[in-house]
Amino acid sequence: MQIICARLITGEEIIGKVITSPNLLISSNAGTDPFSGDVWDIPPGIVILEDVRIVAIQEVPGRGVGISFIPYSLANPEAKVKIDLGKYAMSVYPPEQNLERAYIGEHSQIALATPETARQQGIKIPH
Repeated sequence: MQIICARLITGEEIIGKVITSPNLLISSNAGTDPFSGDVWDIPPGIVILEDVRIVAIQEVPGRGVGISFIPYSLANPEAKVKIDLGKYAMSVYPPEQNLERAYIGEHSQIALATPETARQQGIKIPH
């Protein structure tokens, strides 16, 4: 499962799971994954994403400001989205680790352990 973030030309920042990228299927690219390495390329062609969310800052009463995930499509939050990142993205990059954990935790039944939660459960963490 590849999770990507993109800053769109509209100014929105999105996060989503890559379902397929035709760029990976083109023989001239020899299967080169544009979503690898330190600097990611914006792949040409349509990329299909699922569970797409807009990353937004939202005030949390009593706790200050936090990150929230707003469905990209309010009419169908679980819709698969086809997007031409070459036309509509200014940049594509991996999510920061804590943001990725929050996104995965919100969109799956999987709870990712952190050192703090492991300690709370009595799990010893090697140093």
